[in-house]
Amino acid sequence: NIKKCQDCLNFFDENAGRLLITQQVTSQTPGNSLKWRFLCLNCIRDWRRRGLKREGLEEEEILRILDIEFPLTPKD
Repeated sequence: NIKKCQDCLNFFDENAGRLLITQQVTSQTPGNSLKWRFLCLNCIRDWRRRGLKREGLEEEEILRILDIEFPLTPKD
């Protein structure tokens, strides 16, 4: 199943990303509204990298965590 990444706007196989639930607040939706968003693994890794960098982690540790949490290559 092909999905469009809501961050980089490229198309990917669904297995190359994740469907995430995000909160969307607009003037047209009263209260809190949840929205499904597809993000490719590269965009997810970029978001996570920025968060880990803000926490003060070194690049080597960031890459180790990213490879554990969001590996780009499937494990055997």
